[in-house]
Amino acid sequence: MPSILPINQNWSFTQVGGGEANADGEWIPVSLFPTSTHAELVKLKKIPDPFVGLHEWDVQWLGEAVWGFKTTFDVTEKELAEPNVDLVFEGLDTNAVVELNGHKLAETNNMFVSYRLPAKEHLKVGTNDLLLTFPSSYLIGKELEAAHGKGALWNGDSSRLHVRTAQYRYGWDWGPVLLTTGPWKPVYLEAYDVRIDDLRVSTKVDESLAVVIDVTIALSSEVSAKASLVLKDASGKALNTADITISKGQGSASLESKAGELELWWPVGYGKQVLYTVDVQ
Repeated sequence: MPSILPINQNWSFTQVGGGEANADGEWIPVSLFPTSTHAELVKLKKIPDPFVGLHEWDVQWLGEAVWGFKTTFDVTEKELAEPNVDLVFEGLDTNAVVELNGHKLAETNNMFVSYRLPAKEHLKVGTNDLLLTFPSSYLIGKELEAAHGKGALWNGDSSRLHVRTAQYRYGWDWGPVLLTTGPWKPVYLEAYDVRIDDLRVSTKVDESLAVVIDVTIALSSEVSAKASLVLKDASGKALNTADITISKGQGSASLESKAGELELWWPVGYGKQVLYTVDVQ
């Protein structure tokens, strides 16, 4: 039976090697999760509020430091009995090294994507250790810029163009320079046999205003299966259905509606912005 275990408890963080945030080897419990270095240190009054006055310049050292976040979590025999057990990170800001029970699972470099890491072979029944180490994305950007050259831009440090992170972190006309770091979105363990790996929905409206909705589905393994497709309106009412036959992990289906059966989405001032839901199980 598939299960999801949120990993949102027992987290602590440190400035690796010690520094202005903490002594070498000292780990500080976080106040919430997900989180970031700036959010935690402001609450602890270890740094001033960077949104007050010119305090942003008093916290620039955070962006050049190395940070660690760690936790422990328990895994049951039932969870480990599933064919697949993945560690899922919905968002890591930005460069990070992921270690599970002392084994390096991945190095990440993109704040905007999620990472799904197969973890079963390194998990154990009972308590497991998870460590995230965040090197300075700012300094990594500087190294990449030195290797590949400067890009054209109108504001902020030009090295930001080499880093897949929120560009406003480097300062904008409406915000301060705050080079944040940390697990900024949820982390969880997912145990399963087969899962929906990808679901794509595309719509076509012809000149008569008839609508065709094309749906493609991909599973995590090359199995044969059946799936049901339901189109729902904003109230949850089912408007159209179809069956999907999946072969070798791939399947597709289409839903057709005559002109006037579905309300179209219009730009502001021209009509309503009607949304529909496609549900696949």
